[in-house]
Amino acid sequence: MLLEDHAGDVLRKARLGRGVPLERVAAAAQARPEQLARFEEGGKPPEGIDFDAVSRLLNLDGAKLCRI
Repeated sequence: MLLEDHAGDVLRKARLGRGVPLERVAAAAQARPEQLARFEEGGKPPEGIDFDAVSRLLNLDGAKLCRI
């Protein structure tokens, strides 16, 4: 049983907590919504995701998000 959040969990919680639609975050991330949904579910980011833009949109620390 996995007890720690992966980066996708953190992103989903931040997105839902701020009421930001998946499509808006996907656009900022330069990814398709279905890619971002898989990232939120499994924790493996799509290739080339723009963590800086996502972090600014969701008010997260991008450097920390990349390391989770």
